[in-house]
Amino acid sequence: METEPSNHISKEFTFNVLKRKPNYLAEADQGLTVEAFPGERVLIASGMPHGIWLLVGPPGVGKSTFCKQFIVDGLKVGKNAVYVSTEEPPDSIRKYVHAPDNNQVRIIDCYSWREGWNPNHDYVVNPSNLNDLNILLEKSKSGLTQFRYVMDSISSLAVSAGLSPVQKFLQISIARLRTVRATGLCVVEQGAQDEKFMNYLRYAFDGVIEMDFMESAPNMGRTIRIFSMRGVNHETTKRMFSIGDNGITIEAR
Repeated sequence: METEPSNHISKEFTFNVLKRKPNYLAEADQGLTVEAFPGERVLIASGMPHGIWLLVGPPGVGKSTFCKQFIVDGLKVGKNAVYVSTEEPPDSIRKYVHAPDNNQVRIIDCYSWREGWNPNHDYVVNPSNLNDLNILLEKSKSGLTQFRYVMDSISSLAVSAGLSPVQKFLQISIARLRTVRATGLCVVEQGAQDEKFMNYLRYAFDGVIEMDFMESAPNMGRTIRIFSMRGVNHETTKRMFSIGDNGITIEAR
């Protein structure tokens, strides 16, 4: 098998290389509070969001960047993370989040298997084998509670394993994540799945966050909104957001 090329970094990742390497453990000791997800203070009117949320949007809109920023914000308050990646290699994720050690951000690597790479780490799995993925997910979150979780993406799993097995996998994994009070984001590509499956996803998750492109002048750019979220008061208005050196910035009210 060929080895991972050093210049293989996703377009979304290149938007968001942080300027400095943060000391997350020191920041956590300072008692900092951060948003449950990027833009929470703008998008949520009242209440404390908690749960496993669905993140929907077209390719290239910034979903993976949103997920990585979600992990970065959690590390600042001492929350470890489990990250299931089908969309980019672990090195790109680790370079973005600047995790001090592998135990803080435990990455389950489905990407390398798809690309035919042979990386030197234990958390590699064939995305079409959801039983193995479930076992590895349980292993990776061993000893963790109230951690942050990312699945990027459901769409790639559905291509590899099929809709019905993925639906069963999600039912099991979401229930187990709720048991340990994890907070998470699971990504799905807009338009990649049929409406029946999308309706199931909207029901299965604790909320739906939608990202999109706005292509009509004068407000061309990217938008985000809360489609639904249990347990909080929120607006459904689309807000413009930008991606810069310090991550995602969402337009204030």
